[in-house]
Amino acid sequence: MNMHTLTREEISEFTKAFGGDKRKPKRSREVRDYDLTNPGRNVSKIDLRAAERILKSMADAWSSTLSRALRVPVALRLDSPEQSTSVAYSESLPVDSVLVTLRDGGGTDLHLNLPSDLALTLVNRLSGGRGEIHQRRSKLTHIEMFIVERFAGLLCSNVSELAATFGSSDFVVAGVTAALRISNSALMAAPGEWTMNGKMYNFSVALPSEMVAKAAESFAQAHAPESNVLASADIAKLENTFGLVPIPVSVELGSARVNMQDVKDMQIGDVIRLNHPVSESVSVKIGKRPVFNSRAGVVGDKLAVRIGTRMN
Repeated sequence: MNMHTLTREEISEFTKAFGGDKRKPKRSREVRDYDLTNPGRNVSKIDLRAAERILKSMADAWSSTLSRALRVPVALRLDSPEQSTSVAYSESLPVDSVLVTLRDGGGTDLHLNLPSDLALTLVNRLSGGRGEIHQRRSKLTHIEMFIVERFAGLLCSNVSELAATFGSSDFVVAGVTAALRISNSALMAAPGEWTMNGKMYNFSVALPSEMVAKAAESFAQAHAPESNVLASADIAKLENTFGLVPIPVSVELGSARVNMQDVKDMQIGDVIRLNHPVSESVSVKIGKRPVFNSRAGVVGDKLAVRIGTRMN
């Protein structure tokens, strides 16, 4: 049988004849852009924990504030948030709902979405009623919107107080509408449950990503490990405090191994040969740690050592 080695061109033509080269391309090493079309992939654990803390504190504060303002026990609970965009969040809002927007000094928005029946119940109670809805409507009148806006001012004080703990500016009511200002900014949106008068309503809160980032940075700094570097004044104080504390110092001249019979027969005047040559340095130990190399010698009638180099 005659053997023929295929050239690169022949291999290329051969693979084209059977549908082309099926080899998978190498994975790109380019940096991936921030994915706003699927932003949930971009959430870090630090930001997620920061958002959860904000939402938990906000729900607790709002529950207390609302219970006083509405003269009825109110309990709010917010679930774990997911990252979204203002466009995606806007598209997810129910048609029969009201959107309350709170804005800080930097122009970033926090959104509170309330179902229309909850908004009407709030309006009735704030107007002196018992929270009864006589006519269910998907849209609120201008006067009802105004009452909800004044009511949202109570919530602003809680948000501003919370935001001040991590250096964010105060929030004010930016508006009460049925639609969201469309932009491509990132949000952390969380669904929740609003319980009042034995009835439960679904609502949601969307935090601005800038607020979450500031909170995450503040929490990280608050829980960062303290530096181990001591100031000069601290070192001097430690030296003055511990300078006269006695510590054990020992010199290891060498060692030897003998059997039990030799120990049993040992008498005064016998010599034990150590394994350490006389010409080599001996170690000085502070506590149990060898610290210095030294040379053995004699001072008067006392055995002594001369301190040499520090051991690693």
